[in-house]
Amino acid sequence: MTLRRFTHDWRKTEWIGHYFEFEANKILREDLGVQPGPLYGSTKFDCKIGNTVWDLKSHVSNVSSDPWVITNDENATNQCIRDYGGVGIVVAIGNATYDTDLAFKKWHDTLKGDPSAYVKRREKEGGWHRQRKSSFDLARASAYWLDAKLVDEGHQRGWIIHHHQGRNSNDAPRPPKYQLNLNAAIAEARLSSFEVDRSELLF
Repeated sequence: MTLRRFTHDWRKTEWIGHYFEFEANKILREDLGVQPGPLYGSTKFDCKIGNTVWDLKSHVSNVSSDPWVITNDENATNQCIRDYGGVGIVVAIGNATYDTDLAFKKWHDTLKGDPSAYVKRREKEGGWHRQRKSSFDLARASAYWLDAKLVDEGHQRGWIIHHHQGRNSNDAPRPPKYQLNLNAAIAEARLSSFEVDRSELLF
């Protein structure tokens, strides 16, 4: 099976998040009739259940940034909260295996074809390359709910912070995103958490 079979974002190096979104959305739409989420500018939320909006994220726990997970564009999140009263976030959590011998990169690059002009420019400028992940061992999933009050409290207590991104391929600056500390958010915003049945792992 090639990456192209499961997501239009198969060229991107952070394939784990896109794969989880694809599989989870497929199950939710087929079993529960979930609809696609709203669009704010270039930010699209993954699904809408009744009058509630949800986003699907993946989080690698064996990294130095653990337990912080990057969520969505701040302005889009704030607008969605104003429109729907809150935003739910479902996070798939597990350990990743890293592509230390570059075998996955070579395979993936073969599928993608020639590098884009942006990649060529970054390489010429000596830009930093993120090490790719060759597999993901999904262990559990947790659901969180953020409303305006919790976002304000999260900022004040430090478990929600601003994540400033770099630039897009056209050199335009990317808008900041919210970053959520999963450990601190457990008592504040978590709705549920469950271990994943290993016989039904998606990855």
